[in-house]
Amino acid sequence: MIVTARYILRQTTAGLVSLLFAAVAFGAALVSPEASADQFDNRKYQRVAACRSISASVYSTGMIFNPAGYETMFERSRCLQRLAIDERDVVLCSEVKERKSLFFDGSGVSEQSCRTQVSERLDRNAQEFAARDFTTIHRLKSLEFSRNGNGKDFDLVVITDGSYAGRYDLDIRISTPNSSGPVSIEQKSYPYGGPNVPRTIFLRRSLLADRLGGPIEDMELTFEITLQLAKTAGNRSYYDRIADDLRTSRLTVELRLSELPPWRPRTIE
Repeated sequence: MIVTARYILRQTTAGLVSLLFAAVAFGAALVSPEASADQFDNRKYQRVAACRSISASVYSTGMIFNPAGYETMFERSRCLQRLAIDERDVVLCSEVKERKSLFFDGSGVSEQSCRTQVSERLDRNAQEFAARDFTTIHRLKSLEFSRNGNGKDFDLVVITDGSYAGRYDLDIRISTPNSSGPVSIEQKSYPYGGPNVPRTIFLRRSLLADRLGGPIEDMELTFEITLQLAKTAGNRSYYDRIADDLRTSRLTVELRLSELPPWRPRTIE
């Protein structure tokens, strides 16, 4: 880990202003959420903008307690190199410039150092990807509908097969023969551990009626349920390499809610 600079021999006034702006930029949405559907892409764009906002002339030097190669550096380059390594993006390395100094070594922040460290990170990611068994990702196995004990709402029991621990996105949509298309009932992320116990989803009658525009008891309903391994900070570096048919499963069920049997309390054997 690089030790924070003990002192800075020279820093321009313009550089101070740029650093202040960069600090603010990290907390601000410089790119609107609509620019990308991927939250990780959005965050990356914001971080790139923050790094590029630092003046190219701002540098730190004389950091004698830092490891060799990190005794002097341009602040913009340090920011971009960290980002390139975090994001495994070798393209950003072309913007990393080494600061030359007669007395201090700045080779640790340079295009070549950046490319080497990104390559090492990619190698580790490849090894991690190869070591994982994605065939154990949780997949939808069956769905069970029943009346809720309150006498007016419904329960959907989602049963899965699999043992791959992680967060999963559950998407429930509903349609009728007369509707223009499926409408969303629930989109939520859930944690799944090892072999999973059934998960019960509460379906409020009023919500179903509101989404479909009328009474729903005697309607012919089509439920479309999708379960997908979620993209998280832990798997984002290799998530897109997992085949979609492995990380995503879907089930469709057609039924009339009026045909569900009356609710009965569960008996304890």
